Amino acid sequence: MPLRTMDFVRTFARQIRGLAVASIVGLGLVCAGSVSAATLANYTFLSNSDSSSDSDANSTASAVTAGAGISANFAFNATGNPAPSRGVGADVTLTTEALAITGNDYFTFTLTPSPGFEMDLTSLSLEFDASYNTVDRGYSIRSNVDSYAVTLLSYVEPLNTGSSGTFLSQSLNLTGASFQNLTSAITFRIYTYDNAGSPGSYMRFDNIVLSGDLSAVPEPGSLSLLTAVAGMFGLIWLRRR
Repeated sequence: MPLRTMDFVRTFARQIRGLAVASIVGLGLVCAGSVSAATLANYTFLSNSDSSSDSDANSTASAVTAGAGISANFAFNATGNPAPSRGVGADVTLTTEALAITGNDYFTFTLTPSPGFEMDLTSLSLEFDASYNTVDRGYSIRSNVDSYAVTLLSYVEPLNTGSSGTFLSQSLNLTGASFQNLTSAITFRIYTYDNAGSPGSYMRFDNIVLSGDLSAVPEPGSLSLLTAVAGMFGLIWLRRR
C-alpha cells in the first residue's frame, strides 16, 4: 500500500477511535442518570397541609386524599408527631379489611415520574396511632401495581394495648421487582378498619414517606447510535491486531 494511503488510513483510524471513545463515554453518561436514594414523597401534614414536602424535580407527588367511604370524616387531628396528623373516626370505618376494601375506606396518594425517567422504589414508611384502646384498630397497604389485589403490609393494634398519642412506626420494603423500573404513576392506598365502630375512637397517620431512586431512561435512538460507533471502534481494533 502506498505510504500516503497508509498515512490516510492511520489518520482516519485515529479519528474514528477518538469518536468511539467519546461515544462510549457518552453512552456511560446517558445510562448513568441515576439519582441517589431520595425522598420521593413526604407527608408531615404540618400547617394542615396534605401536600408532599419533597423537592425532587423529576417526579410529582399528589396530595393525600380519602376514598369515598371515609371522605366525609377525613380530618386533621390535634395529636401528631409532631401535631397535626391526618385521621378518621372509627365510628365511620368498617370492621374488617375486606369490608374496608369494598367500602373504599382508605387514604391514598400517587407518585408520577417525569417523562424520560423511571423509578426504583425502596420503602414506604408511616406512623400510626389510635385514640381509645377498647377496640381493635388496624390498617393495610395496597397499590395499583396489581390493581390493589395483594396486601403489602398490615397491622392491627389489639384492644387494651397502646395509648393515645403514642405513634408506632412501620416500614414497607419495596425493593421487589414489582416496584422497580416504573415509568408510570404508582398509587398507594392505606385501608383503615376497626372491629367495633366505637364513636369517639380515632385512627391517625403521620409522617408518610416514600423513598427510592429516579433514573433517566436513555432514548432508544441514542443508544443505537452509540452502540454502532462503539462497534466500529471494536472492528478497527481487531483489524489492527
